[in-house]
Amino acid sequence: MFSRLMSPLPLAHWYVKQVVGEGDTAIDCTAGKGRDTLFLAQLVGRTGTVYSFDIQENALKDTERLLEEHAVEARIHCILSSHEYIDQFVPHDLDIAAVMFNLGYLPGSDHSITTHAESTILALDKALKLIRPGGVVTVVVYTGHPAGSKENCALVEFTADLNKEEYGILVADFLKVTDQSPRLFVFEK
Repeated sequence: MFSRLMSPLPLAHWYVKQVVGEGDTAIDCTAGKGRDTLFLAQLVGRTGTVYSFDIQENALKDTERLLEEHAVEARIHCILSSHEYIDQFVPHDLDIAAVMFNLGYLPGSDHSITTHAESTILALDKALKLIRPGGVVTVVVYTGHPAGSKENCALVEFTADLNKEEYGILVADFLKVTDQSPRLFVFEK
């Protein structure tokens, strides 16, 4: 039986819901199949804006298709680029409410194309600088594949060095049968 406690995504969504509302701006750093982009678009409403990044064109096409199916009215910018370049596409003077990362590989596609620790840490550092006070960044990392394990280690190291007076940090482990369960990092500015 599926439990909401078995997945970090419902908890990541809960934290994001606490800070994102109509007219806000949010970023999905890993568009994938578009579910987090859709979630953010529904939160910001027709007067808000969502920036959605992915390195795979088919991921952005899936995202755009999902947004069309749900008749989303928010202003969506689908950007074919690595999340490490968010600062080149998102204006620095925006009031960013939330940034979401769902790391790993695109389900149903080539599993050798994954997010990587180096670019993820660069993107996370930039995201933390972009969000407004009270804003959140959520990062879901799946440790069951080699790139995910490396990302998890890099995230732990990054988190250890982060200024705890400037950011509140939550790290949630989701225990299952294996020790390769997903992990959720939540950063609040």
